[in-house]
Amino acid sequence: MKIPHFYKAQSRLGMIYLPYKGTTFNIGVENGPDAVLSESVLKKIDSAAHVDAYTFPVLDEKDSAQYQDVLSDSTKIFRDLIESTLKDYEMQVVIGGDHSVAFPSVLSIMNRVDSKNIGYIQFDTHRDICSFRETPSGNFHGIYLRALTDNQFDDGPVKRLVESPMSFSQVFYVGNLDDDPMERPFLQGKTLNNITRKDILDDKSTSIKRLSDFISKFPHIHLSFDIDVFDSTIAPATGTPSPDGLYPDDVFPLLEVFKTIPSFSMDLVEVNPEKIGAEKTVALAQRVLLAILK
Repeated sequence: MKIPHFYKAQSRLGMIYLPYKGTTFNIGVENGPDAVLSESVLKKIDSAAHVDAYTFPVLDEKDSAQYQDVLSDSTKIFRDLIESTLKDYEMQVVIGGDHSVAFPSVLSIMNRVDSKNIGYIQFDTHRDICSFRETPSGNFHGIYLRALTDNQFDDGPVKRLVESPMSFSQVFYVGNLDDDPMERPFLQGKTLNNITRKDILDDKSTSIKRLSDFISKFPHIHLSFDIDVFDSTIAPATGTPSPDGLYPDDVFPLLEVFKTIPSFSMDLVEVNPEKIGAEKTVALAQRVLLAILK
């Protein structure tokens, strides 16, 4: 496995409005990268690993008119930072911040790998495939994956950043996904690749094989890991804790398949060190990194 090059994506730009069905903003998630990527964890992973950082702008609802422009501008800056610093012998690892940082992360990969050759795997409780037209909240953290996979995505500065979208068939979810009615029209007629906790409990070896078979189809694999894929009892310090999430015994056997992928990149996002339960949530996120990268 290549030497990791870590990028701290210090962002809560993905949420400038209250979250769908939520009552509080995810203030503090921008500090997740510093909490997760501690000196001790870096030493355990690889003492030669390089670290770069970008602090995204902070907006709130009063700035909504410029939201797409700021998203576009900051996306280009972070994408270009990755492209200008990542070496051939390094592996791209983005630590967020809210999940919208996956957008510039994947765009940087698309500049190195044909979009048809990318297999995208998301551990999450949410699909994140609303459009700006359909979203009940307006927050980009629930939209970014639609922008990466839909030729008919809302016209505007965000769409213009994606020259050649992936197909939704290139997406594979792991997690007990919430049912967002706003996402149903986009899913109609499409195959939803998904492993749930029930699948894992029913037959763990078959679940691992399904994931491995998907990985084998693509020259490059990108893993986007949202800490809220875990149940809220063990990962409470996140933007939208899951009351019906996965547990470590479900997740960590699946992570073994990522250790030997020749062309691989990843994100780890949505850890908020300022929320209740931060210590165990940070420790769990660090355990995920170590399971894949050490």
